[in-house]
Amino acid sequence: MHVFSWDNSNSSVIRRVGINLKLEEKILETLSFFNPMTLEQIYLDFDEDFLLENSNYTYEDLISALARLEKCGKLKSSGKEKSKTWIRVYPKKGLLSRLLGYLK
Repeated sequence: MHVFSWDNSNSSVIRRVGINLKLEEKILETLSFFNPMTLEQIYLDFDEDFLLENSNYTYEDLISALARLEKCGKLKSSGKEKSKTWIRVYPKKGLLSRLLGYLK
């Protein structure tokens, strides 16, 4: 049996994680598999409605979400700090789908 305590510090962390997941989903929707995008291009590609709903996002939130997605292998970055670009990585096929492809 798990017992969770919900003090103010934990709830703010949980809320922040939920916000960052929403930001990561939006980043994955925005980025292309073919054209690398700079931080400014990513921000400009966000919907106006999304930005109005989530006006509490900061520059650091966007950078940390990009870093987490890159660490998970969903994005690839290139360039230096000022001219850094990101591109989506096409997901690899699983072993089962590759084996089924060979059997056809």
